[in-house]
Amino acid sequence: NIKLRDSLGNVPHFAQLEVMAINERNDQIILIYVNRQRMLGVLTKTQEVVALDPRYFTRFLVRKRDFGK
Repeated sequence: NIKLRDSLGNVPHFAQLEVMAINERNDQIILIYVNRQRMLGVLTKTQEVVALDPRYFTRFLVRKRDFGK
């Protein structure tokens, strides 16, 4: 969605995830945005917007010891 990608470009990204592949040509940087309870990513090489499932990113972005019980 071009309009969504353009609107995300107007706000700072939440995090940047660098993915290193065995074949270096397939390395990718994903800019992560949090928008209205959704987690979206923009692939920097193709400018493609992808929906991300927060359940798979929680362990990378938040540590349990950062929060009290």
